[in-house]
Amino acid sequence: LGTPNLYHPHRYFGDLTHVTPYKYEELGALLVLAGYRVTGFYRIYNDSFLRRALRLHLGVWIHRWLSIDFAHTVMVEAVAA
Repeated sequence: LGTPNLYHPHRYFGDLTHVTPYKYEELGALLVLAGYRVTGFYRIYNDSFLRRALRLHLGVWIHRWLSIDFAHTVMVEAVAA
């Protein structure tokens, strides 16, 4: 199950097809309440090599300080319990 990342500065509000925003914990809790067992959480980020390297090595400190995330999508993996 995937959704736009709520912690990304503009990703969620740039996609009007999603009505309700979900944080990591809320998305996992919904799956547990629906009877699934959560096996993993993933952050999806795909970019060119140079931009990715700069974000992962230099931008990560700024993102942590501002409490934002550069990953565009959040994905939760779950199996039937």
